[in-house]
Amino acid sequence: MESLQTLLDEVRLIVNRNRIEREEKRKRGELFNIFNVLDLRTNEVRTHSAFIAELLNPDGNHGLGDRFLQAFLGSVPELKEWHFDTQKAIVTVEDASAGTINEETSEGGRMDITIRSHDRSQIIILENKIYAGDQPKQLVRYANYAKRFKESAIIYLTLYRQEASEASCVDDAGNRVPYIPIGYNDEILTWLGRCQQIAVQHPIIRETILQYINLIKELTHQMENDKNKQALLEAMTRNIDATATIYTVPQTEYIAYLLQNFVFPRLQTVADELGLKFGYTSNLLSGVKNTSLYFFNPQWHRAGIMFSTETSNFREFYWGISYYEGNEKLHVPEPFKLNCMTSSPTAYWPYGWARLDKYKDWDSSAMPDMVNGQFAGYIKQKLETMLRELKERGISL
Repeated sequence: MESLQTLLDEVRLIVNRNRIEREEKRKRGELFNIFNVLDLRTNEVRTHSAFIAELLNPDGNHGLGDRFLQAFLGSVPELKEWHFDTQKAIVTVEDASAGTINEETSEGGRMDITIRSHDRSQIIILENKIYAGDQPKQLVRYANYAKRFKESAIIYLTLYRQEASEASCVDDAGNRVPYIPIGYNDEILTWLGRCQQIAVQHPIIRETILQYINLIKELTHQMENDKNKQALLEAMTRNIDATATIYTVPQTEYIAYLLQNFVFPRLQTVADELGLKFGYTSNLLSGVKNTSLYFFNPQWHRAGIMFSTETSNFREFYWGISYYEGNEKLHVPEPFKLNCMTSSPTAYWPYGWARLDKYKDWDSSAMPDMVNGQFAGYIKQKLETMLRELKERGISL
């Protein structure tokens, strides 16, 4: 236990130093980010596809012609040898030219970004995935559309250069369509660094790109202070027995402990204050997929304000209004998106849904706030925002 206390004391010093450095950055304005301020950090269409496409567009308002597009082609090894007239390239966001999806799901679909040559003989299709899952035969459909062009490439962009699912890229004959996986954490950050250099004499563009770079670093967990990270690793190594002891408790088990002993009691108090009931799915504490915690009024006919995830290990939480039990669709005569939501309505989320902007992942970064009460306070703010809009719009669930 002595070695464990020594480790914890050293870690506490490192954490305090990191907190002080972060506060100094905040005072200097280095943490200000317009994408976070406007709650646009994870919106694939309105933020990431729109911003990337604007830079790629040789006719974009950045006024730097095709230089960003050239830098992009140079950042993807498979595209370096392309003979592409970048000055006359046509860049489109949410390109619907493939048409509607047919019954076999082998044709059609809306492509996130397309880059066409002016003579329409070449096309680059960029599928942008921040947190959304693959659609059935999505890349297969895009590959079939790309057959209309003499030369084509499909780029599959994810946070960490993940591979596409077989459901997306394998056709009915078992053939895997060719595509190029790239990552925000690697190729996109490299490209954005080059863009920043290109825009060095254009301060508004340069600083906007810098803010976007910082956003990507946040999303890919690259904002940590390298010096403090190294100090933490060294402290763990000096106290290796204590470190090994800590690692005998899986993170998901510790998160479940914090939820039960610190978060849930506070959320019950929040529910009481707002005149709601609080609950959670029976498998939530296991850290498995498809789990939720929810708040509801018994008069809402089993509809509730849900905080849910479709992934395991308490990651990628989003929220909205849906059923808090069962797997039924909430019937709404005319679905529409509430102002407090960022994504369009679906069959299960008739008033839209939104990723949690602060506690998307319930991991080590959220642990301190689970204990000190800020986590529950954040959930309360979300609930109050939702309830206020429902009241203002006269919506009865």
